[in-house]
Amino acid sequence: MQTTAKDRHSSVLARSFIMAAALMDSWNAKPPADITEAELEQVKIRLLLRDFEMTGIDKQKELLQVIVEKLRKKHPKAEFELEISESYKNMRYKVEEEPRLVAYAEEAIQRTDVKPYNELIRGGTDGARLSYMGLPCPNLYAGGEAIHSPREWVPVQVMEKATETIVHLSAIWAEKSL
Repeated sequence: MQTTAKDRHSSVLARSFIMAAALMDSWNAKPPADITEAELEQVKIRLLLRDFEMTGIDKQKELLQVIVEKLRKKHPKAEFELEISESYKNMRYKVEEEPRLVAYAEEAIQRTDVKPYNELIRGGTDGARLSYMGLPCPNLYAGGEAIHSPREWVPVQVMEKATETIVHLSAIWAEKSL
């Protein structure tokens, strides 16, 4: 999203856009937005659209287009440009194409005397990119605390179990490939 103000300070328009975007149902409070460039007459905002389903992303895109149209009407002397580009898709769709990935991973986790715990995730950037390049990569053993914060950490015991799991996972693939 880029806006160029001809009659008002563009940060006012940027705040209007962020406030409007905050109304999106899938964004409970503040949307994941970064003001990437800001000058007196121009501001660029970067939003990350995330959802577990592609239909949810499509709805968010449609809502952004509606918001931009409303802002154009509210601020006719300003210019609004909306550019939507794909960053990465949910790896789930690629992982589901190869059911052995999850089955073997669960077996490997059980061999470490840990009960597998499955939780929906949208997928990390690296794993998602690799999955769409032909190497499906489910996330195993996130196990961290305070994830994506300056104080993120992982207990040594979790790292040990993750290492054991990878060793068992390699053995399972070898055993079942014979």
